[in-house]
Amino acid sequence: MKESAQQATDFLPYYMVPSVYLLADRALLSASGKLERRSVQHWLEQISADNLEPNTLTALYTMRRLRIVYISRGPQWDPEELAESTILERDVLEDVLAQSNAYGQTKLITGAIIQRAAAGDPRLAAKFAVVRPALIIGSSVDGVPNLDDFVWRVVMGCHAIRAFPEQPR
Repeated sequence: MKESAQQATDFLPYYMVPSVYLLADRALLSASGKLERRSVQHWLEQISADNLEPNTLTALYTMRRLRIVYISRGPQWDPEELAESTILERDVLEDVLAQSNAYGQTKLITGAIIQRAAAGDPRLAAKFAVVRPALIIGSSVDGVPNLDDFVWRVVMGCHAIRAFPEQPR
């Protein structure tokens, strides 16, 4: 996993500070599978030993069937173009990153790291998943755009306060 993360950092300019989603200790012990978000410089070296590797091992050997789902942003490219390739391939990832903004790049890198880690071990694959929702949530007629994950942030906020906005009449 560390090798995959290091390869991913090769694509990012040195001045970028990626926002990395880490497994929190409490997430591995709870059924909610919450993720902790941190922004740090030189993130791989600082977090690997303290958080990422131990929590990955804990998730790997936890007897409880806990599944952690990482919600990534929707694709910013034509899915038809990627029919015969995968986002995990280095050249495809480079092209996709070049077409995305900094926020999208960090989301794509994090998703790629999780996918590569899960692809390397079937036990991890059963516990981790990356979901990339579409840019439009709903139908083409009454759907809402989700270009910057705003909808998912609203859903997360509603869940946190146990309330939801009133529907317009």
